[in-house]
Amino acid sequence: MNSLRKLRKEKGLSQQNLAELLAVNQTAVSQWERGITTPSSRMLLKLSQIFSVNPCELLNDAGVTSAHQWDDPEIMEAVRESLPAQISGLNDVLKGCPAQEQKLTFDILVQLRYVLELKDTAKRMTALSMLHDVAAAVEHLAGEEK
Repeated sequence: MNSLRKLRKEKGLSQQNLAELLAVNQTAVSQWERGITTPSSRMLLKLSQIFSVNPCELLNDAGVTSAHQWDDPEIMEAVRESLPAQISGLNDVLKGCPAQEQKLTFDILVQLRYVLELKDTAKRMTALSMLHDVAAAVEHLAGEEK
Protein backbone atom coordinates (compact mmCIF):
# COMPACT_ATOMS: atom_id res chain seq x y z
CA MET A 1 0.00 0.00 0.00
CA ASN A 2 2.21 2.75 -1.32
CA SER A 3 -0.32 5.41 -0.38
CA LEU A 4 -0.15 4.34 3.26
CA ARG A 5 3.63 4.79 3.30
CA LYS A 6 3.28 8.16 1.57
CA LEU A 7 0.53 9.35 3.94
CA ARG A 8 2.50 8.20 6.97
CA LYS A 9 5.63 10.05 5.85
CA GLU A 10 3.68 13.19 4.96
CA LYS A 11 2.31 13.20 8.51
CA GLY A 12 5.83 12.75 9.90
CA LEU A 13 5.09 9.40 11.52
CA SER A 14 7.38 6.43 11.77
CA GLN A 15 5.96 2.94 11.37
CA GLN A 16 6.27 2.58 15.14
CA ASN A 17 4.37 5.83 15.77
CA LEU A 18 1.54 4.71 13.49
CA ALA A 19 1.49 1.27 15.08
CA GLU A 20 1.11 2.88 18.51
CA LEU A 21 -1.79 5.05 17.28
CA LEU A 22 -3.52 1.92 15.98
CA ALA A 23 -2.60 -0.32 18.93
CA VAL A 24 -0.88 -2.84 16.64
CA ASN A 25 2.74 -3.85 16.31
CA GLN A 26 5.17 -2.21 13.89
CA THR A 27 5.41 -5.43 11.88
CA ALA A 28 1.75 -5.13 10.90
CA VAL A 29 2.28 -1.60 9.55
CA SER A 30 5.37 -2.75 7.66
CA GLN A 31 3.48 -5.66 6.11
CA TRP A 32 0.59 -3.39 5.06
CA GLU A 33 2.99 -0.96 3.40
CA ARG A 34 4.77 -3.76 1.54
CA GLY A 35 1.49 -5.32 0.41
CA ILE A 36 2.14 -8.58 2.24
CA THR A 37 -1.09 -8.27 4.21
CA THR A 38 -4.10 -5.96 4.09
CA PRO A 39 -5.41 -4.12 7.15
CA SER A 40 -8.71 -5.31 8.56
CA SER A 41 -11.81 -3.29 7.83
CA ARG A 42 -11.63 -1.67 11.25
CA MET A 43 -7.96 -0.75 10.72
CA LEU A 44 -8.74 0.71 7.29
CA LEU A 45 -11.33 2.95 8.88
CA LYS A 46 -8.91 4.03 11.62
CA LEU A 47 -6.21 4.72 9.01
CA SER A 48 -8.63 6.79 6.95
CA GLN A 49 -9.48 8.85 10.05
CA ILE A 50 -5.83 9.38 11.03
CA PHE A 51 -4.91 10.56 7.54
CA SER A 52 -8.24 12.26 6.70
CA VAL A 53 -8.69 10.27 3.52
CA ASN A 54 -11.52 8.24 2.09
CA PRO A 55 -11.09 4.56 3.06
CA CYS A 56 -11.72 3.69 -0.59
CA GLU A 57 -8.38 5.30 -1.49
CA LEU A 58 -6.59 2.87 0.79
CA LEU A 59 -8.71 -0.04 -0.44
CA ASN A 60 -8.11 0.78 -4.09
CA ASP A 61 -4.37 1.02 -3.50
CA ALA A 62 -4.47 -2.41 -1.88
CA GLY A 63 -6.29 -3.83 -4.91
CA VAL A 64 -9.42 -4.58 -2.88
CA THR A 65 -12.81 -3.75 -4.29
CA SER A 66 -14.54 -1.22 -2.08
CA ALA A 67 -18.02 -2.70 -2.58
CA HIS A 68 -16.89 -5.93 -0.93
CA GLN A 69 -15.33 -4.12 2.00
CA TRP A 70 -18.29 -1.80 2.62
CA ASP A 71 -20.59 -4.83 2.84
CA ASP A 72 -18.36 -6.06 5.65
CA PRO A 73 -20.33 -5.90 8.94
CA GLU A 74 -17.14 -5.08 10.86
CA ILE A 75 -16.42 -1.94 8.86
CA MET A 76 -20.05 -0.85 8.98
CA GLU A 77 -20.04 -1.21 12.76
CA ALA A 78 -16.85 0.88 12.93
CA VAL A 79 -18.45 3.52 10.67
CA ARG A 80 -21.49 3.72 12.94
CA GLU A 81 -19.29 3.94 16.02
CA SER A 82 -17.18 6.73 14.54
CA LEU A 83 -20.07 8.83 13.22
CA PRO A 84 -20.53 10.90 16.42
CA ALA A 85 -16.79 11.73 16.44
CA GLN A 86 -16.93 12.71 12.76
CA ILE A 87 -19.90 15.00 13.38
CA SER A 88 -18.21 16.49 16.42
CA GLY A 89 -15.04 17.08 14.39
CA LEU A 90 -17.09 18.77 11.67
CA ASN A 91 -18.68 21.01 14.28
CA ASP A 92 -15.24 21.93 15.64
CA VAL A 93 -13.97 22.84 12.17
CA LEU A 94 -17.10 24.86 11.40
CA LYS A 95 -16.60 27.03 14.48
CA GLY A 96 -13.53 28.52 12.82
CA CYS A 97 -15.24 29.12 9.45
CA PRO A 98 -16.83 32.34 8.24
CA ALA A 99 -20.62 32.60 8.58
CA GLN A 100 -21.22 32.09 4.86
CA GLU A 101 -19.29 28.78 4.90
CA GLN A 102 -21.21 27.68 7.99
CA LYS A 103 -24.51 28.42 6.22
CA LEU A 104 -23.46 26.55 3.07
CA THR A 105 -22.40 23.56 5.15
CA PHE A 106 -25.69 23.66 7.03
CA ASP A 107 -27.59 23.66 3.72
CA ILE A 108 -25.60 20.64 2.52
CA LEU A 109 -26.39 18.74 5.71
CA VAL A 110 -30.10 19.59 5.44
CA GLN A 111 -30.13 18.29 1.86
CA LEU A 112 -28.29 15.12 2.92
CA ARG A 113 -30.92 14.49 5.58
CA TYR A 114 -33.66 15.04 2.99
CA VAL A 115 -32.01 12.50 0.67
CA LEU A 116 -31.63 9.94 3.47
CA GLU A 117 -35.34 10.28 4.30
CA LEU A 118 -36.46 9.53 0.72
CA LYS A 119 -38.77 6.51 0.73
CA ASP A 120 -38.02 5.53 -2.87
CA THR A 121 -34.87 3.40 -2.58
CA ALA A 122 -33.86 3.91 -6.21
CA LYS A 123 -34.14 7.71 -5.90
CA ARG A 124 -32.28 7.65 -2.60
CA MET A 125 -29.42 5.59 -4.06
CA THR A 126 -29.26 7.77 -7.17
CA ALA A 127 -29.12 10.94 -5.07
CA LEU A 128 -26.49 9.45 -2.73
CA SER A 129 -24.40 8.31 -5.70
CA MET A 130 -24.56 11.82 -7.15
CA LEU A 131 -23.53 13.37 -3.83
CA HIS A 132 -20.73 10.83 -3.52
CA ASP A 133 -19.44 11.69 -7.00
CA VAL A 134 -19.48 15.41 -6.20
CA ALA A 135 -17.73 14.76 -2.89
CA ALA A 136 -15.02 12.75 -4.67
CA ALA A 137 -14.48 15.60 -7.15
CA VAL A 138 -14.23 18.11 -4.29
CA GLU A 139 -11.82 15.82 -2.44
CA HIS A 140 -9.67 15.63 -5.57
CA LEU A 141 -9.71 19.42 -5.93
CA ALA A 142 -8.78 19.87 -2.27
CA GLY A 143 -6.00 17.30 -2.62
CA GLU A 144 -4.40 19.39 -5.37
CA GLU A 145 -3.81 22.19 -2.83
CA LYS A 146 -1.87 20.03 -0.37
